Amino acid sequence: MARTHASYKRRRSSRRSSLLGKLSSYFNPSVQYGVTIISAIALAGFLFSGYLLFQYADSEDLLARGRRQVEQGKVALGAKTLQMLVYKYPTSYEGHLLLGKAYLELDERKKAEQEFRMAASLKNDKNMEDSGADIAMSKIAVAKKDFDKAQDLLLTAMAKAKKGLGPNNVAKSDEQYRDIMALRQALFELYDAWGDDLMAEEAESEDKKLYPDMIAKYERALRYANDYRNEDGVKEKLIEAYTFYAAYLSDHKKDDQAITLMKKSLRYRYLPETLIELASAYERTGNLDEAIVWYRKAFDANPSTISIRLTSVLMKKGRLLLEDKKQEEADRYFEEADQISKRANLPLDQLYPVKISEMQVVSNVDAETGEFMPKVKLRFENSGERSINFLITKVELVSGDEEITQMTQVIASPDKPMLSKNDFEEGGKLKKDAKTWSSITLMPKEKLNVHMFKRGQYKVVVSTAYNEGPEQTWKIQAVQEAKIQKVPETVEGDNPPVPAQPV
Repeated sequence: MARTHASYKRRRSSRRSSLLGKLSSYFNPSVQYGVTIISAIALAGFLFSGYLLFQYADSEDLLARGRRQVEQGKVALGAKTLQMLVYKYPTSYEGHLLLGKAYLELDERKKAEQEFRMAASLKNDKNMEDSGADIAMSKIAVAKKDFDKAQDLLLTAMAKAKKGLGPNNVAKSDEQYRDIMALRQALFELYDAWGDDLMAEEAESEDKKLYPDMIAKYERALRYANDYRNEDGVKEKLIEAYTFYAAYLSDHKKDDQAITLMKKSLRYRYLPETLIELASAYERTGNLDEAIVWYRKAFDANPSTISIRLTSVLMKKGRLLLEDKKQEEADRYFEEADQISKRANLPLDQLYPVKISEMQVVSNVDAETGEFMPKVKLRFENSGERSINFLITKVELVSGDEEITQMTQVIASPDKPMLSKNDFEEGGKLKKDAKTWSSITLMPKEKLNVHMFKRGQYKVVVSTAYNEGPEQTWKIQAVQEAKIQKVPETVEGDNPPVPAQPV
């Protein structure tokens, strides 16, 4: 037991002396100085590397944020972000360039020019071989609306950039690729701005002479577009230019040129209204076959809008074939017209519009007996583009809410159709036995008595229908008030016809 206790005391004394030795080394002035120097160097290196990392990340973050804000349409906010960027990092070429673009959109041209000059000077000072300086100088020219100078700068720079391309026009380095893409973007922006300037100038003119040049600029802009977002905006403006200029050409009897423009427009947007205008232009030129082709395409895109026009041109083509004694071919066109009408579920009065151009009511009263036999004279006209093979009219005499009598008469039949304005020969003459109108006079089957009418007044209600039988549908075409006079106010033929009152 005594030996064990003594051994323990020796081990404890050894550990205590070792600990005291280590502590004394830390309190030694020479050792403490060395440790402090090493720690300071390590800390400084860590802080410096962290600062550089923070500085780089901060610059890139501001640039990316500013670019995103401008692209999202938040131009004023993007300009503030980019102002902070160039304030903290005045040598940022991309920052000055992007800030100049933002100023342009905000219509602050002097500030934009200043930023572009700064960007150009930074590229020149660094003696870099990319096209940054040319791009910046082109922006200055665009701001001054010196579009030709900007075009010369960019096309010259593009030619230089492409000289070093490898086989199959592949860039040899990432730097060269980025340089060419930056030039393409600058050219896109140039031609887009050029087209906008021409459109603004054209808006104040009426001769439409600037449209061809405007269209050419927008088409060039699309060639240099780098992404779909850029394309979409220019496409909308290009389609608008195509549409307005094509309409101008059509108004000036230049349908062939208008057709070419409208077909180009369909490359960018397949619009039903463009298909309709194309078909109409072909119809005006007399090319019914092409008109039918484009009307069919328009019908597939929008049946409710185009069905009437398509059926009309099909009927017109069918009648021309009938004149050429080609009955079978004509029947195919007539059948297609009927199928389209049914498919579109159009009311017959839309397919075969009729108007009443004259309406006269004559009351022939017998003053002694109170009996009278009214006459209703009507003139119907076919105001559509298709022949009407069947039409019937109904005339009702109404007193108060009670129908006193009604009269009906067939106006058109397969044997005597009411032809359309398209059934004319060259020179404007109607074809033989052709009539686009029908005049009729209706009278009651029996004489009426004045006591059947309240206060001697009544209404004449005129309706039409396109078929007979249980599916017959009447549509009111005109209503006219009439008054019974004991002495006939008018004798047939004394007064001119009274215009009908449309419903």
